[in-house]
Amino acid sequence: MSFLSFSDIHIKNTNDPQYQLLIKALNSSHTEKVNKIFFLGDIFDLLVGSKVEYVDYYQEFFLVVQNLLEAGKEIYFFEGNHDFHFKNLLRERYKIFFDNNKLQYLNSPLKIKIAGKNFLFCHGDEIDLENRGYQFYKWIIRSRFIQYLADDLVSFNFISKVGHQASNNSKKRNSEKYGDISNLDFVKSKSRRIFEKLTNQLNIHFLICGHSHCLDHYSFNNAEYLNNGFFPITKSCIYFNGKQCQLIELD
Repeated sequence: MSFLSFSDIHIKNTNDPQYQLLIKALNSSHTEKVNKIFFLGDIFDLLVGSKVEYVDYYQEFFLVVQNLLEAGKEIYFFEGNHDFHFKNLLRERYKIFFDNNKLQYLNSPLKIKIAGKNFLFCHGDEIDLENRGYQFYKWIIRSRFIQYLADDLVSFNFISKVGHQASNNSKKRNSEKYGDISNLDFVKSKSRRIFEKLTNQLNIHFLICGHSHCLDHYSFNNAEYLNNGFFPITKSCIYFNGKQCQLIELD
């Protein structure tokens, strides 16, 4: 069993270079070799709710996903903090694959055994329990009320306008506070500390996640933590060949 994992691509529109790079990667020889594909959240910079307009706009992406499912791949979509509440969109688009669990939608960590090893997959914000303020914010945006707003009350254009403005404001604040987060040692150290706790608590061999935007491949007590970092900068994903996990840079 083998897999590819992607996170934190933050696609804003179909003209983004990272969008075309993702499409290329999903059509590559690496993808042909694997059995499973994990999208670990924040694939899109804004995709909230189950508006069909997302499928129309990102038509190429959703078509590639369809082709991969028809080729027998198992695909896992995890909610991020920029893309969430889109379960119904996937269910309606890929009903047969959704019903037989070839396509799964997750809003919490997944512990799964692959090639005899225990893997924990997640976006990454779910396991950062030290940040209570963020956990409260996540509880709000993941609530049924926000889902109801996104699905039934507000328009696609309204979500796009307000969401992109909120995203840009958040990035500006984080940039002013943290600078280049991809090189932030204390963020990386925090992620490693969380990983070390989880290896003892959950008996895992691998933690695969994103969210921190810090590229990392770290070993502790015969377990490994991998994060492909902020995709627009690192252009990396995670590949497991059945024996080893590695970060691979796409071109």
